[in-house]
Amino acid sequence: MPEMLKNYEKENFNEENTKKPLVEQFPVNFKRAVCIHSTLQFVDLFMQSLLFTHGFSMSSVIPMVQEDEEFAVSKTLRAFEKIRKEFREIFRSRHRNSISEVAIFIGTCPLRSTYSYRIPINLCEAQDSRHDACGDTCAELNDAERRKINRDLFLLRQSASTPEFEKNLCKPNHRMFVFVKGSDEMVGEEIEEE
Repeated sequence: MPEMLKNYEKENFNEENTKKPLVEQFPVNFKRAVCIHSTLQFVDLFMQSLLFTHGFSMSSVIPMVQEDEEFAVSKTLRAFEKIRKEFREIFRSRHRNSISEVAIFIGTCPLRSTYSYRIPINLCEAQDSRHDACGDTCAELNDAERRKINRDLFLLRQSASTPEFEKNLCKPNHRMFVFVKGSDEMVGEEIEEE
């Protein structure tokens, strides 16, 4: 996560050279090593922000849906909760060493998306970390770090609050597609159907 979060937009191309996109970068800096557990939380917060920014959700922070409340929430939030559960299983399983990136596409289909986002995944950056275990300074995000990420994502949205910001709101036929890039088969086929 110390690398930059890259946001590519099809409308964000340099007019002089249409092959080279202008890249907006969002720095995420922590004063400690970042491990796979905090990366999972960051991906979750970022997806919540995207759902709100693009008009899929009415709230920027989406609470965890309990099993007994599942039918009381919208279809979008039920699908988001399935993605959350699948991410927890992937990021906390033996497959976590295989993950290199999470890609999120918003549009009518992933191949012709209007917005695309890439989040590089780093396993552990601590000096004492091993391939099978995180280092001593690794931990999940604390409340202050989660607030900082939410604040930075909110300020990023506010800086885009221009007349062009209305373009960010999705059309009724737009959907969010989430892909995990890895070297092993990780996800069950039922999640791809949703």
